Amino acid sequence: MSQSPSRPAIVREKHRAKLGAIFLAAVLAVSACSTATPRPTTATIKVPVTAGTQLKVGDKTTIEGNATGNNIIRVEVMVNGQLYATQTTQDPNQGVAEFKMSPLPWSPSQSGTNVVQLRVYDKDNKKVAESEPVIILAQGDAPAPVVQPVAAVPTAVTVQAAPTTAPAPTNAPAPTNAPAPAAASASSEARVVVTNEFVNVRSGPDTSFDLLGKLDQNKMAKLLGRSEDGKWWQIQFGDSKGWVFGEYVKAENASGVSIAAAPVAPAKPISAPALPTAPSVSLQSLPTVPPVTVAAPAQPAVVVVTPAPSAPAVGSRGILRVNTTVVALYGTVIASWDVQNVKEVKFDAGDGRDYQPAGGSMTVNVAGISGSRNLRLRVVDNNNNVTEDTIQVRGDAAYGTNTGGGPATGSSGMLKVNMQVVPVNGSVVASWNVSNIRRADFDSGDGGGYKPAAGEMTVKVDGINGTRTLRLKVEGNDGSVREDTITVRSDTSLGTQASAAPAASSSDCNANDPNYRDKGGNGPYKFCVAKDLGWANLSADSVQRFPAGTDKEITVSWNVYGINGIRLAADPSEQISNCAPKGGGGFNVPVNGNGTHTFNIKNLGRGQYKLELYITRQDGQTVGHNEIFLCLQ
Repeated sequence: MSQSPSRPAIVREKHRAKLGAIFLAAVLAVSACSTATPRPTTATIKVPVTAGTQLKVGDKTTIEGNATGNNIIRVEVMVNGQLYATQTTQDPNQGVAEFKMSPLPWSPSQSGTNVVQLRVYDKDNKKVAESEPVIILAQGDAPAPVVQPVAAVPTAVTVQAAPTTAPAPTNAPAPTNAPAPAAASASSEARVVVTNEFVNVRSGPDTSFDLLGKLDQNKMAKLLGRSEDGKWWQIQFGDSKGWVFGEYVKAENASGVSIAAAPVAPAKPISAPALPTAPSVSLQSLPTVPPVTVAAPAQPAVVVVTPAPSAPAVGSRGILRVNTTVVALYGTVIASWDVQNVKEVKFDAGDGRDYQPAGGSMTVNVAGISGSRNLRLRVVDNNNNVTEDTIQVRGDAAYGTNTGGGPATGSSGMLKVNMQVVPVNGSVVASWNVSNIRRADFDSGDGGGYKPAAGEMTVKVDGINGTRTLRLKVEGNDGSVREDTITVRSDTSLGTQASAAPAASSSDCNANDPNYRDKGGNGPYKFCVAKDLGWANLSADSVQRFPAGTDKEITVSWNVYGINGIRLAADPSEQISNCAPKGGGGFNVPVNGNGTHTFNIKNLGRGQYKLELYITRQDGQTVGHNEIFLCLQ
């Protein structure tokens, strides 16, 4: 008779069986994850229009959209090829699988065709999808002929980002092996050249037809005919005939091209009744308001819409773009660019910090624009060729003033303030939250320069009287140094906060002030100087002489107020007798009105240098003031 297993043995067997089941489940889960393929990114966009109506220039409607896929962090809305608005997730480092846009207010700004499109970017700032263009016809003062009827239901299209291998429509060549476009046999042959980044080729002249493939920018194809409404071109696409949207190509020698017969459009599914026109606000009615912040219902997002009193602009090299060139005083413009396969990209926001590292595909809010400012983009390709693009923007009092200024973030995205414009002697709250760093320093613009700070801080900056620059400098664990800057100011139209102590470095001044330099009223120095530029730790002599390469720190100091900005420059000079010839290098740095600057002689090469303050007056004009000299033999 066999012996029954003991109770402890039974318990051990059950325990082993349970562990085995858990292990098997884990293996199956890992296997499932490893074999799962990322789902493709898709984008949809629509512009609801009331059934039976046609929009006019200035009519109010909305732009709506949705994106699904992996690691989505940003969508951009393009109108007529220009950036109209950007929506981003709350955490740009954590992409989402579905991004539902907040409805954007929009009004057609031109009569005739208006093209609206959605672009989708992942957490690497790489564009991963585009929607098909939505075409909206708008009438001007006189009724425009209806070229393409507006749908009785909300216009909506969906496009899947073109993967390496895309499924082919029935009886059509697969996009992966899309045939090369037929080369033009002679310069007089009718053809199209792709001007957009790419253009989809369809089986008929509408986005409802099957997708045959695509042609990339600068590709050519033989032109066979045009659609009856003149919006689409029929081309030779391998052994087939395809159709491309006319806005994305340039037709050449097309005067003799006739209307081509179009296939019957596929039946459209029955949709819900069209939505009524959504209440909104047109761009034309908002010339002076700050950017609008809206939260998306499904995924929180930040929407930036900058009403523009002037048109968008593109730099002469076609790389750098802005949504407008003129804004209200202390207003904001949106700068953007999209360059791929390059070694280095740097952007200069015109705020005195010079070029800063940037990404190949970016959208940057440039805030606090007062007077003229040059925005610059520098691109270094893989062959070390350098391309620069520049656009000049300006803040103009004729378009109003962004008084009350709301919250603002520096161009590097680290330093933030709760308010940019405050009452005289008022306060702002500056904050930052940076982690994994070795050191952080903050300059409150009070003349004391940078002081040690923590990675996560909130600082109240008091006594703002005039214009003041707040600065944050962060040193990463890898030794890299990043800086961020925000300009804040006081405004007499907002009153005076008497409880705060005035700041001598930036207080207002006038001709009755004893420190006012332009007593005659005709000179360039229309500001107050309590202390001229001078050596703080040397003799009072205007010229100082040292052996080149001396390891010695020198400090200069000054006190100037009633100004709109100030910089300190050490420029090569030829004005000192009995000294080495003009030096090389030097420096040019933004400073505060009541401040000091320390530098080491060994960092300057042999030669002579002139140190001078470059002061931006309240009227926006910049003048040089004070000169002291350094001779390094």
